[in-house]
Amino acid sequence: MGEAVVSRMPEQSFPTTRRLLHSREFDAVFNQSDYRISHREVLILAKLNTLGTSRLGMVISKKNFPKAVARNRVKRSIREVFRRLPAMDLDIVVLGRRGADTPEGRRGIVAAFDELIKRRQQDS
Repeated sequence: MGEAVVSRMPEQSFPTTRRLLHSREFDAVFNQSDYRISHREVLILAKLNTLGTSRLGMVISKKNFPKAVARNRVKRSIREVFRRLPAMDLDIVVLGRRGADTPEGRRGIVAAFDELIKRRQQDS
């Protein structure tokens, strides 16, 4: 019998070292943001950090997304785009707005992150 071939999926984890976990970390971004990207589907606030890697925090409210399925879909979309970002030294908070759980909303999330990358590269 031949050996079973196990194909490995690319790393898709979201470790705690890449997350904003405490309210003081969120507050620092809210109060002293270096970048503000406003898009119809999301608002991205970002602040420079000294960690050498980016961290992500999300604010996806029940008011804008009453169903848990929609909230989770938005969070998955944001995490997916975040994982593909080039290495930057930013703490990022993404606030979801109504409509972010639609296909057009997903494109808006990508566009907002692209704008953040563009602005960050201009400042470097």
